[in-house]
Amino acid sequence: MAANLSFTAGITLSGSYNAGASATGDVSNTSLGAGGSNNAVVPNVTLSYGNGTVLDGNSANPAQVIYHKQFTIAATTMKTISLNGGADTDNTNTALAMTKAKYFLVYILAPDGVISCRVGPQNQANAWQGPWGGLTAAVYDVCYYRREWAGPAAGVTITPATAMNFQIYNPGAGTITVGLFFAGF
Repeated sequence: MAANLSFTAGITLSGSYNAGASATGDVSNTSLGAGGSNNAVVPNVTLSYGNGTVLDGNSANPAQVIYHKQFTIAATTMKTISLNGGADTDNTNTALAMTKAKYFLVYILAPDGVISCRVGPQNQANAWQGPWGGLTAAVYDVCYYRREWAGPAAGVTITPATAMNFQIYNPGAGTITVGLFFAGF
């Protein structure tokens, strides 16, 4: 079964995803970027299925679920994405049911170096601990432009009902537009 994954990015991202990643060797690419390494928000990045790549399509555990959406977050508001068992859907409009995370990219559209968001558990119910190593209110990264994480080939566990929610908080006084690209299986 072949997997094709492609995204084109500029100020707004668009893309398509053909579900059905293969653990036996199909090679596909996705590029996120606006045509140059000088783009601070989403530089040219290629994520490929294949041995040793971020999405690792030739491993026993290739990324098979893609979530890529943009949304606005009101001032002092938390956005929670349920990676397993909630109402959020992947790019094929199927309810997310990830059990492992491999990669994420959070980015702010129209960054100015002042507006920011906080990415991480932040003491929220059923938070996914991910790369942060904790769950308390002070456990997060501040993102002024983008926050990217590439996990191990085996993925990082997402536990339904108890450790499945990905949080993005807007600490500012105005609404911001944020994008999230998340890959797992």
